[in-house]
Amino acid sequence: MPSWLDFERFTEWVSGEWWSYLVILAVAAIDAFFPLVPSETLVVIGGNLASSGDLVLWLVILSAAAGARPGGAPGAAAPRGWAAAAAARRPRR
Repeated sequence: MPSWLDFERFTEWVSGEWWSYLVILAVAAIDAFFPLVPSETLVVIGGNLASSGDLVLWLVILSAAAGARPGGAPGAAAPRGWAAAAAARRPRR
């Protein structure tokens, strides 16, 4: 197995680092616009590391929510815009 796939080594690399929360935030933000990025997996790993005391759980949750929020708002508003545009094009009876 390659050394970069070793979970113990990964845990030592990211545990307690301030930039771990920024990575979670960035990946969640990218996932909101480009859904092939695995933000859910990263949040689960962050929660796992928080359960062992390596990260702070509320910061993991806050980072994931803050990253997902900007991408979720346009995605939720888009159908409303489409519905309004369709209603405007529909002929009146």
